[in-house]
Amino acid sequence: MKLDLAAWPDGTTAKDFDETGEDLNLVSDMTRFPDPAHIHLLVHKANTEIVIEGSLEMSVRSTCVRCLEEFNTNLSEDFRRVALVVPDSQSKDDSGDPDYVFLPQSFPEWDLNESFREIVMLSLPQNPLCREDCRGLCPFCGANRNTDPCRCHESHRATPLADLSDLLAQSDEKSAKHGRSR
Repeated sequence: MKLDLAAWPDGTTAKDFDETGEDLNLVSDMTRFPDPAHIHLLVHKANTEIVIEGSLEMSVRSTCVRCLEEFNTNLSEDFRRVALVVPDSQSKDDSGDPDYVFLPQSFPEWDLNESFREIVMLSLPQNPLCREDCRGLCPFCGANRNTDPCRCHESHRATPLADLSDLLAQSDEKSAKHGRSR
């Protein structure tokens, strides 16, 4: 969404709208964005200062990092951003605060989609889990241990040195057959 601040009225204005994942340029390996983000926005404008406050809600489809099953998650974030319309020569200056931007006086248009994209991406869990007690996949047969019975773990040892232990036992058996001891 772009706010044309030259045409935007002074005072407080409420606006509700939806933005798709494509509009917000949302890309993630572990999450899909099938539903649009619902955004409730309050725009407070007084001369050259603009404050936006609002909330963003979105349903996303994530892949669990343990069992690789897809599940739905709802995101809900409140936000606040501030912009100041400044002379063109100052508009390239950095305010030092990512929530505070400078807009050029000759073209006071504020594209909020990058802010909305940032809000969504920072809301996503880094390691999405379908549930806290997800048991994941069996490392031997690949069965989902949340839904499928897996009996292969009984025939495998859990330690990384199990194969080495088997080789040592075989070596001891060979030595005993030939009458040698270590």
